[in-house]
Amino acid sequence: MGNTQDVLPNSVRTDSGIVKSVLVVVPLTRKWAVEMQAKQLARMNRFTDINIEILVFIDNADISEAFVANQFEKYEMPIAYHIASSGRRAPQEVRLFYRRERIKEMLTMVQGEILKIRRPFDMLFMVEDDTQIQADALQRLLTDYKELTDQNIKVGLIEGVQVGRHGIRMIGAWRMDDLHNPTVMATVPFNKSSFFEKIDGGGLYCFITPMELFLAHEFYWHDECFSVDVTYGIELRKKGYTNLIDWTVTTGHADQNGNVLYPNENCTVAEYHKVGDEWKLQSKKKGSTS
Repeated sequence: MGNTQDVLPNSVRTDSGIVKSVLVVVPLTRKWAVEMQAKQLARMNRFTDINIEILVFIDNADISEAFVANQFEKYEMPIAYHIASSGRRAPQEVRLFYRRERIKEMLTMVQGEILKIRRPFDMLFMVEDDTQIQADALQRLLTDYKELTDQNIKVGLIEGVQVGRHGIRMIGAWRMDDLHNPTVMATVPFNKSSFFEKIDGGGLYCFITPMELFLAHEFYWHDECFSVDVTYGIELRKKGYTNLIDWTVTTGHADQNGNVLYPNENCTVAEYHKVGDEWKLQSKKKGSTS
């Protein structure tokens, strides 16, 4: 259970009023990650005047809803939660096309499960199942949102910082040379000198976005560097929204053996160039791989 210091009497204003409700969404495919998520979500800072609920969406038939509920109860989850399942078998395919299609389908099912709750939420906060967050991650991102909208900035999403553990050790944030006709697509360099940095697309590992934007989006991907999560941000940018990374909201990228990667100055930059109709990774930009 959280202590009294975890409960924050903040009213967080958005461009459409006060954020009164947040849905924390955890897409779940890894059984080993269930206890980690239960533990950290139970310890997450809460608010006295914002309703926070959790939706765990299981996309692995080897994980039962009862198993998740038992872990939540083990850590005395103080937040109301919902658990839903796709009933699909655990992901087995390693080829890019099938992995990306699986993620696209899962996020579309998540949209449907949110609508089934039949209760409006102002904001979505997504945490991927292998992501370790700080207890104040949501608090920091919502505070960011307030500060930015107070400056009349039309915010699409704000994400924390994570380094990839599958392949290139890069920051999960991308920028293009041109929003509508790009020829260069690259991850942002590690940055500790800035608080905020504008991005075009990012990861869904730890981010907030207005719920109406998330529910209105049709997920898609194309080519290696335009994944399902990255294109969400790009479509928001095309609609005039500003997307940002908060370099103070650091997350860990965990694996089943207890190893956790954190972003640092050794992160590399992944840069793709459009060559004809294909996007090619520039070999000189390729860094260490897992």
